[in-house]
Amino acid sequence: MCLIKKTISKKDYYYLSSRHGKRIVHKYVGTAGDRLAKALLALENRQKSVPNDFRHLFWDTDPEKLDFGKNGRYVIERVLELGSLDAFEWILKIFSLKKIIEVFVTSRNISKKSANFWMIWFGIENA
Repeated sequence: MCLIKKTISKKDYYYLSSRHGKRIVHKYVGTAGDRLAKALLALENRQKSVPNDFRHLFWDTDPEKLDFGKNGRYVIERVLELGSLDAFEWILKIFSLKKIIEVFVTSRNISKKSANFWMIWFGIENA
């Protein structure tokens, strides 16, 4: 789900976009001045950057340049390997649980110790 801005006659309108099967659905949120649109926009902007509490997880790269769409797998692997439960809650706000489990099951960058923990956490028998 993401927030989309459409400009019509020099006025901004915001829509929530989501996928339902093969269809993409846009749901009207409001104009740029609406309280809900402002709140969703602020939330989306916060989710585009790594919070200060978790910047240490990405010591080998510039956290400002991380694109969660392109580098999502890297971010998930790093949090599952080195992050705390707070960091896990943060990535749950950005990625779906299905995506996180998919990355976990297919990853070769997660140690056996971390893998054992997450297998118990996710309730996975054999990954």
